Amino acid sequence: MESKIECRLEQLLPIVAKLTDKYTSKESSSITYEKAQMLMEAVLYCIDEVYNAEDLSTLVAKTEDLNMIYLTGYEMIKGKVKNALSLFNNLSVYFCDYGNYYLQAVMKDMAVFFTKYDPQFSPQDHIVELDYPIRLTEEGVSGINYIEQYLQSLEQEQKYLNKYTREMIENILYNYDKDYKKMPINIYDVVKAALKQ
Repeated sequence: MESKIECRLEQLLPIVAKLTDKYTSKESSSITYEKAQMLMEAVLYCIDEVYNAEDLSTLVAKTEDLNMIYLTGYEMIKGKVKNALSLFNNLSVYFCDYGNYYLQAVMKDMAVFFTKYDPQFSPQDHIVELDYPIRLTEEGVSGINYIEQYLQSLEQEQKYLNKYTREMIENILYNYDKDYKKMPINIYDVVKAALKQ
């Protein structure tokens, strides 16, 4: 993982060492290369979170305390998880999958994400593969940022689709393709295109 901010390795190592101690509960001083890489990516992901926040990016330029930047980013990520979970719970109230397998799977997969996501040791991972096609506002995002964007896009789609009856939408989808329930199609795009005709 390449960070957007330039840090020297010697600046990052003490932070990664502290995170390693937490990861191993100080029971071991050695971890696999893969775990060390995962923890380094976790630190960089948190630092980048601060760097990407417009109101905090000047903090990165002004401070020499990389640990403070890391901890600020970690807190920001925890806040994003809380907000994304709230969005998911609100979306669950009025969510409709229109019988489409891929859209049904999204909500199940999101539930798995919120039970398994680890903002401390691997915030860069989004754990689940979401096969329902959706437009994201930013390319190359990962972790909670990917999940947050995905949920926001899904919320916009669902709000639009909820303006119409389920029967109407399912008729549009059936006319598009009678096997729409098994297809990885974006329902919003199909409905919007059909209603423009």
